Amino acid sequence: MARRNFSFKDLWLTEAIRLREDHWGPLDDAAFIRQLRSAGGSPEEKIVRRARLIAQRENISTLTEQWAQGARLALLIMAVLAALAGAGAAAGVLGTANRHINVLMAIVTLLGVHGLTFLFWILSLLLSSRAFSWLGQVWLWLSRKIARGPQAALAPQSFVSLLAQNSALKWALSSVSHAFWVLFFLAALLTMLGLLAAQRYTFGWETTILSPDVFVSLTHTLGTLPGLLGFPVPDAALVRQSTAGATLSESAYATWSGWLLGVVLCYGLLLRAASLALCLWQLRRTLFALTIDVDLPFYSPLVARLAPTSENLGIDAPAGDDAIAGQRDGIPRTYSSCPMYVGIELPADIEWPVFPVAQETQDGGVLESREQRHALLDRLHAHPVKGLLLVVDVCQTPDRGTLRLIAELAALARDTHILLWQPSTSRSRQQTWVTQLAQAGFAPDTLHQDATTLPDWIAAQ
Repeated sequence: MARRNFSFKDLWLTEAIRLREDHWGPLDDAAFIRQLRSAGGSPEEKIVRRARLIAQRENISTLTEQWAQGARLALLIMAVLAALAGAGAAAGVLGTANRHINVLMAIVTLLGVHGLTFLFWILSLLLSSRAFSWLGQVWLWLSRKIARGPQAALAPQSFVSLLAQNSALKWALSSVSHAFWVLFFLAALLTMLGLLAAQRYTFGWETTILSPDVFVSLTHTLGTLPGLLGFPVPDAALVRQSTAGATLSESAYATWSGWLLGVVLCYGLLLRAASLALCLWQLRRTLFALTIDVDLPFYSPLVARLAPTSENLGIDAPAGDDAIAGQRDGIPRTYSSCPMYVGIELPADIEWPVFPVAQETQDGGVLESREQRHALLDRLHAHPVKGLLLVVDVCQTPDRGTLRLIAELAALARDTHILLWQPSTSRSRQQTWVTQLAQAGFAPDTLHQDATTLPDWIAAQ
């Protein structure tokens, strides 16, 4: 089996994004699609990387981390409850007023619920694709109650959906259930050992309608496995004496106490510990092979969008010092030697370009519509430029959409400058632009108030 290339968190975030878009519509991913389309990798890798980028932008990564913390807290609460329940059950069995233990009632109290739930779990494994694990469901319910807030349900839903798609959910919930019972029996056995060591107890079978032979057979049957581990098993004579209510010797009571401890250990703790080990092993195998199902209807159009629009069949420029890595997205690029100038939402009545441009420069035009923006971004993804000048109208208020567009365009050029152009005597918001662009990571020497300070690769001198 080949090891998967993605971490569990990556696949969890991918499923979370799928569920969110499936329920509430597609998210804005145009910039991410353009980045990933020109990058290498399989469709699965591109889908996972897209989900990682969107999750970081939409704070879904934080949402899953918060739910994971709540789930761990829920496990801790259940562990404490398991220990208290085990100690309480043992104390209830041994805490009678006359310190006489009804062996049959002790076994039913300590092993009854455990035996029924274990039987249901075995039957569910054989007859259904989902394992019976009400304690695992309790853990999911409690983790949902702890993790509150907007969109809090998205993290557990995607967690359950991812595991269910890969047949890992039943093993995860079964592991939680078996771990609860392991702690239960550990606490019960430790409590029993403490009480039996500190106090004197008598043992006996008590019945009205059953014969002593029934208890002899039951005692020997239950004592077979503990006997193999060295625990004492009462003989037939001792069992019959115990049913008659006779006073027995201290060695006889020690035999009964050892037999009871062995039965609880073998059919309680060891059985659950072995089941827990099996479930953890199966869970590890399924988590090791986790993947995303690209054949789902949701992923079909996404795979098509992520497919490259064209392939470079040769080298169209020498790989000199222009072949460097993009600093913003980490995607290797070979930059063109021809600079480009672009206007962003400039007035319609201006004369373009607004300054004398140098020779051998590319005109990116004035961007006004979404279609124009996408077309230019696609063009630059296919042919990144060595130098880029962006011309903005400082009479307009810089909104988040415009600043995001500027950042996307700048990521597709080795050197980016911005001309803060004021087309009229209208009120200027130049200082707001400078502040916002500085916060976006643009250095002061890349911001220009007039064309005279522009670099000579874009402006005619």
